[in-house]
Amino acid sequence: MNPEIKIKVNSLGAYLDKELDASKELALYFYEAYLELSEHTEMMIALNDNLLQRQP
Repeated sequence: MNPEIKIKVNSLGAYLDKELDASKELALYFYEAYLELSEHTEMMIALNDNLLQRQP
């Protein structure tokens, strides 16, 4: 393989690895935010149910 092409392929591979890592980090961030939001949503639903039960 032409050395110039080999360097370009390796550079592209390194670039794609970095992009994949960044995508994984971003996906993890959004998943953690989703879990936290879900937890808060469950608490709000429980609080709302509790308040509705107290109404005469």
